[in-house]
Amino acid sequence: VKNLTNVPRKFSSYRFGVVGHSQVESGRCTYDGYWLRWPNQYDGNRLIFQDGELEGNLCFTVKSSDLDSLVMFDKSERNWLFFALQ
Repeated sequence: VKNLTNVPRKFSSYRFGVVGHSQVESGRCTYDGYWLRWPNQYDGNRLIFQDGELEGNLCFTVKSSDLDSLVMFDKSERNWLFFALQ
């Protein structure tokens, strides 16, 4: 995530979702109702200043049939921003 504005911002991981061919948003990674931890986990609680970048991994539970068609989107934007995944 890169902040292109001159206003310090936080980009919570809850803003991000993924969707594929099924057209249903995939869920976040949990086990028995608890959030799982994984390596290099994205920390959306940190302030990012102008031109600052924050990297980290997000985890979603995805149908295997959606794997080749996944796109990420920002759920907080009114204009529904979509991002291609590699």
